[in-house]
Amino acid sequence: MQEELIEKLINIEEDARKLKAEAEDEIDKLEQKYQERMSREERVRIREAKNKGEKLLGDTVEEAVKYANRVKKESEREIGENEERYSKIKDSLLNKYFKIITGNKGV
Repeated sequence: MQEELIEKLINIEEDARKLKAEAEDEIDKLEQKYQERMSREERVRIREAKNKGEKLLGDTVEEAVKYANRVKKESEREIGENEERYSKIKDSLLNKYFKIITGNKGV
């Protein structure tokens, strides 16, 4: 009777060890799957962040080009206006000094 109880106890311990080993294996597998999933999600987040960053960079470059073009056009316009003013002043001064030099009433 005691031997049977001891044998049953040993069997119960063996079953418990097997269940513990199976549970540990299952936990290891689940941890591995979790790590793989987290790696995939991280790669997806990195890819999305990269795409978003590239789009922002593209938008920023596009806006910078537009701004540069506006500044260039405005500068060209201002240069044209300044050249026109300079020409008028130069012509006015030339006429004034031409009159003085020639004694004519001028153009």
